[in-house]
Amino acid sequence: MKALEKALSGLNIIIKIILVILGDIYGNLTRIARSAAKGNILGVILAIILWLVIGWNIILIIDLICVILKIKIWWID
Repeated sequence: MKALEKALSGLNIIIKIILVILGDIYGNLTRIARSAAKGNILGVILAIILWLVIGWNIILIIDLICVILKIKIWWID
């Protein structure tokens, strides 16, 4: 999963913004990869629940701001 996290962080800023706008794919995959790389199963489960159910519109806005300002994606890790 560290390879996925590294690949996601190496994407072009325009691609990141497009992936955030299209359902926050970039932010959620980053959260899942970061939690899985640290062996945090609860973090993976919470990231999936957050992606599917809880407040994804709010998280989408936060992730978009983080990507535009080149800040690390917010997560519990």
